[in-house]
Amino acid sequence: MEETNLVIIALVALALLVVLVWYTLSNRLQAVNGRVHELQQKNEELTRLLEELQAQKVAAPAVAAEEKTPAQAEEAPAAAAAPETAKAAAEAAATEGELSPEIVAVIMAAVAACGYDPAAIRSIRPQQRHSRSHNWVMAGRLAGMR
Repeated sequence: MEETNLVIIALVALALLVVLVWYTLSNRLQAVNGRVHELQQKNEELTRLLEELQAQKVAAPAVAAEEKTPAQAEEAPAAAAAPETAKAAAEAAATEGELSPEIVAVIMAAVAACGYDPAAIRSIRPQQRHSRSHNWVMAGRLAGMR
């Protein structure tokens, strides 16, 4: 008789445990579904904004082309050479110790890929070379000194 009572108690406890696990998982699943729904709405909104921006970007050159005067039409070949000049200026700046926009973009992409917020970067600059004291500073850091 005692054995049957113990078995009944164990089965009731097991049933309560199963109900508790089901309830917990059900609540978590509902929370995840709510978050997915929010993300889908944000995605739709961002997609709509992107489409609007692309439509404006396509419409802006068409409007600008219609508004050109004959004098501006003659300057068009000179304006076509401007991107090459800008590229040469960017390369010259890169050789002078400044970073090119492409390098900055790659660094920002790497930071974002690692899970950090790219807005946290204040500046990107080349590492300055230190004198011999740099080795002593690094040794102190590794030893836990301040």
